[in-house]
Amino acid sequence: TRQRESEILFAEAMTRIPETAQKTEFLAQLSQLAAATELKIHDFRPGDEVDRKTHRELSIHVTGEASYSSLCRFLAGLEKVERLTQLTALQVNGGYGKNDTYPISMTVNIFFAALAVTSDSTGEGDEPASR
Repeated sequence: TRQRESEILFAEAMTRIPETAQKTEFLAQLSQLAAATELKIHDFRPGDEVDRKTHRELSIHVTGEASYSSLCRFLAGLEKVERLTQLTALQVNGGYGKNDTYPISMTVNIFFAALAVTSDSTGEGDEPASR
C-alpha cells in the first residue's frame, strides 16, 4: 500500500540523518567527492542552523569551479552519500576560457536530529525508549 511505502521511505531517510550536525565530517566528504570528480572547491561557508519540528537543518554554501562533466559527476555522487542532503541552489556562470571550467556556487542542506524536548512534569524525554 501507499502508506506502507511511505513508512519504508521515511524509515530509510531517518537512517541517513545523524544525531548531530557532524559538519566537519560532511565537509570532509564533500572535499573527497570534489577531488574524486575533479571539481575544485574554493570556499565552504556554513549558514545558521534552523530548527524544524522533526529535525534541524544546516545550509552549506560552496563556491568553486568545474567542467560540465565534473559537475555532473559531483552531483551524481552527492545523491549517493550516506548522509541525507538536499541541493537547494546551483549557479553556473560563464567559462574561464581554454580549460572549459565554469565558476559554480551551490547550497547544500544537511539534516540532523531535532533537539530533545524534556518535560519536568511528565518525565518524557528523560530516557530513551526501550526497544
